Amino acid sequence: MVQSPEQRFPEMLLFAASRDQRHYFQQLALSVKLPISVAWYKGLWAAPLGPAPDQAWLAQQVDLLVRRKRNTAAGQKRSEWFWHLFATWNRWRIAMLYRMYIAWLKRQPAHYVGVWNGKKLRQAIMVAAARALGRQVLFFETGPLPGYSALECWGVDAASGLSREGAFYRRYSGCRLQAPVSTSADNAGLPQGYVFVPFQVVEDSNIYFHSPHLRNMRELFDWLVQAVEKRPNLHIVIKLHPGCPEDYRDLYAAHPRIRFVEDMDTRQLIHAARAVVTINSTVGMEALQAGKPLVVLGDAIYRIEGLVQTATSVNELIEALDSIDKGWKPDEAVREGYLCYLQNVYALPGDAMKAPDTAHFQAVESRLRAIMERGCREALELT
Repeated sequence: MVQSPEQRFPEMLLFAASRDQRHYFQQLALSVKLPISVAWYKGLWAAPLGPAPDQAWLAQQVDLLVRRKRNTAAGQKRSEWFWHLFATWNRWRIAMLYRMYIAWLKRQPAHYVGVWNGKKLRQAIMVAAARALGRQVLFFETGPLPGYSALECWGVDAASGLSREGAFYRRYSGCRLQAPVSTSADNAGLPQGYVFVPFQVVEDSNIYFHSPHLRNMRELFDWLVQAVEKRPNLHIVIKLHPGCPEDYRDLYAAHPRIRFVEDMDTRQLIHAARAVVTINSTVGMEALQAGKPLVVLGDAIYRIEGLVQTATSVNELIEALDSIDKGWKPDEAVREGYLCYLQNVYALPGDAMKAPDTAHFQAVESRLRAIMERGCREALELT
């Protein structure tokens, strides 16, 4: 009997660790002509348990979890005894979840295992279990452009498979770029020529995975204070992240040339700024779309030579800002090619978590088929 194209594809399993993820994955499974099943994390009980995880990996996961929780204002008030108990309990919990997941996966025929983001604890455990069994892991995420989503085989954010070579993107320049949303030029009384710095959520994976030099926003603020002390004409405007519960009001009056704002539109702040400094916020991508000079302090998918300035210390930050004052701008061919590649090759139209439509699911199906037929690198033109 001749198999249909759908029957020839290996089955795919999508692992949902939240209700939003489950809803999206179920919509996807119903919208594409591929053999997809959705697994809800609460239903992955298996007996007997599978093998224990690698001890080095286990220690790394415990360390990441402790650092993530300890980095918050509430966590910094906890005693060392609390963190000892926290680490001991989570070492056992992570090991048990891994053994459950790997035993469950062994009973599944799926060649592909999809996860959302892949960095939060349960997803990270599923990724490790799937890879231990030789399954291909697929990573879903929103971005990297506003209104788009991502689907690839290596990871998200700085863990993605995107090239970090500026020369790679030059060949993609020349497309019609999506125009950034227009905004008012009024800077609402902010100082002329300011540098815009977005604060990030301290528990976000971009900070505890991809920020080797700054552990939190207070350390970032210390760098900024040192920078303005050494550059008398430097003014900085900081916008708090609306989703971060940390309280920074004690910093508001710490320096006369550093101003905090809360309710101003981010696009407006970017438009009126001389430059943008970020660890690895999505604001960095918006700055590139607006053609603004960008200084990156952490690891990011846009940390590309010719596209951004980078800094790993206060002195390097000052040097980067001095370079911008002297006229440094992103290489336009690299900037245009990078955004063209993201828009036309890498990213998929539609925000997966907000309002995925038929065009979005069609694009996801095309990407899945390309990965299954040609492999991950060819599907993203990375060869």
